Amino acid sequence: MQEETKRIESSDNQPADMKEDYLSAITEMKKNSVARSDYDSLRAENKRLLDAIVNGQTASTEVVEEVKKPTLEDHKRLCDDLFSDPDKTFGACEYIDKALQLREAAIQNGMLDPFVDIGKSAYGKLTQDDFYRANETARVYQECLDYAQGDDEVFINELMRRTTDTSGLKPVKPVTAKGYRK
Repeated sequence: MQEETKRIESSDNQPADMKEDYLSAITEMKKNSVARSDYDSLRAENKRLLDAIVNGQTASTEVVEEVKKPTLEDHKRLCDDLFSDPDKTFGACEYIDKALQLREAAIQNGMLDPFVDIGKSAYGKLTQDDFYRANETARVYQECLDYAQGDDEVFINELMRRTTDTSGLKPVKPVTAKGYRK
């Protein structure tokens, strides 16, 4: 009993440096701890992911952003931007990027795909092949834009590398030193 009394008395008369140690330990613990609500939300997310894995489902932790559908106003603005001022100049990347945006706006608003070649269709009857070619053209343009990362020369070089001349024109023979064609 005397030992207990001594312990109680000694705890009341603690040196000042021990109290500071306790206070510093408490503040250090507060700095390294997480709020209970954050902890609970992480536990719930962890449980949801584990349940999805166990059930054979795919669980995504990414927040999916809602894609904004281009409006008719966007389509009109892009048409005006691209075609209204004949003195306006664009770089290759900027022009193709705007053309792809215009195509997307036209398709989303129920209009005909501007990349579809309606001049070659027999009496205006479009085929699946026409739409396939339009999609391929758009895909190649987008891949070249992604590859070029805004550099017009790289874009043009990549586009020329990936396309073939289907115009039906014969290539011009080079001129020799005497001025004759080979």
